[in-house]
Amino acid sequence: MRIKISSGMKGKKVNSRSNKNDLERLLRETSLPSRIEIISLLKEDCVTLSELHKRLKANGVKVPVSTVYRAVNNLFSTGILDKKNGEVSLTPAGLFFADALNCMERLMNFEYLELATDFLLSLPPELRFGIHHLSECEKVDFTETRKLSINVLSSVREGGLYIDRVVDPDLFEVMIKRRLQGATEKVISAEDVVFQKIETEIEALKNAGLNKEEMRAVEEKVELKVLTPPLQMGIIDRKVGIVMLIKGNYFTPFFVTDKKDAIRWLESVFNYYWDLAKPLDEYIEGGMEGLRKMILSAVSKV
Repeated sequence: MRIKISSGMKGKKVNSRSNKNDLERLLRETSLPSRIEIISLLKEDCVTLSELHKRLKANGVKVPVSTVYRAVNNLFSTGILDKKNGEVSLTPAGLFFADALNCMERLMNFEYLELATDFLLSLPPELRFGIHHLSECEKVDFTETRKLSINVLSSVREGGLYIDRVVDPDLFEVMIKRRLQGATEKVISAEDVVFQKIETEIEALKNAGLNKEEMRAVEEKVELKVLTPPLQMGIIDRKVGIVMLIKGNYFTPFFVTDKKDAIRWLESVFNYYWDLAKPLDEYIEGGMEGLRKMILSAVSKV
């Protein structure tokens, strides 16, 4: 059990303890020996003080019982611990603080943190800590990504969310086949490749040998907007996520994940950029409908 809500809390207003002095006191207190370990041990359970002392000792933290008592009392005064019926537990604020500490630790250990700077600064604060998910992903070298992309795109059933600069005709042909089977696409294109993407789509449609109705159906499955964020990303069927971070002329390997928490974070990142992206109307008269007419007209002339 992760949270134990004391009966004494019910119906009471919770003091947020959010003023600057309280925050400074919390940070000072948690910087002292054994405090971080205590918070970490309490993330998953409520324990007595004697049991907490035993668990600290088992984890290599050798401090006197008196130190544990004092630490618990001081952390209680900051609002991140609760004491009830002889047991100690994290308050909701304490759980958030413990999660933040865990995220910060993984963030500081992320080997591509320097290359992630532009990406992190492009996000709102509430999304930045999610980058810790990438430290748990499989890494794929850039030279292997084309093969990976074809394999992943060939398996699309429901649809994908993409932020990319892709202009590979073979990949476009795979995506057209999946759209013909009902898959949808939401694409954020980098500004400098928008029209190159359109040309590649036209070429891929010519090679696909579809009739006019099929082409129309395929193009109806795509939504396109324009933005140039410092990454490339794909989320397939809400089950697989692929992302590469970019900083100037440098980039990370592709990170690949099928973990639900990571996928949810990537979806939030995509939705944030989607809201920022420019509609196609700013580039093509008539927006998406104008684009569909342009593509169908170009293919029909062949």
